[in-house]
Amino acid sequence: MKNLVLLSIVAFIGILSGQKTSAEEYKVLHVKRDDSPLTYDLFIDVSSSTDLIQKFVKKKLNQNGEVNTDKFDVLPINTNEGIVLEQVDPHIVLKVESNNFDEQHGGRITLNFLRNGITGAREKYHTDLVKEENGTWQLYLVTSNSQRKPVKEMKFIVNRIFGRLIGIKDIVFK
Repeated sequence: MKNLVLLSIVAFIGILSGQKTSAEEYKVLHVKRDDSPLTYDLFIDVSSSTDLIQKFVKKKLNQNGEVNTDKFDVLPINTNEGIVLEQVDPHIVLKVESNNFDEQHGGRITLNFLRNGITGAREKYHTDLVKEENGTWQLYLVTSNSQRKPVKEMKFIVNRIFGRLIGIKDIVFK
């Protein structure tokens, strides 16, 4: 009887609050490498009730055909650490960082990648994640002349020395 009363109270509070707890995922980018058939997709997890980005989600297809899902809190993107998307110990291969990201509207996102694990050389590409007027989300590559080009896919061109993977030589956006 206590459990029934407690359950009724919890349900009543939930009805009064009118808060939805579900979220929608929006696919932002398909990611692949030039040396591997394995790919992953990046999503943003947007709250249905607040319309704010809650998480970045990485869904990676493994060799067995299963999908591995990693979720990343949004807030660290605006810190010096950023959000690490790829790491091969002890090297951070790919991270995203920003200094103006907003959970409601998006913002400039820098893709910071390891070009050479031997020397520690890194490179960056700048992108904008934008909430469009129709409510959809779009990722844009910011070109050298500050133009924005919509992108749906990025492909890592791996950097090898004597056949050994040492980093990402470049990233091709489509």
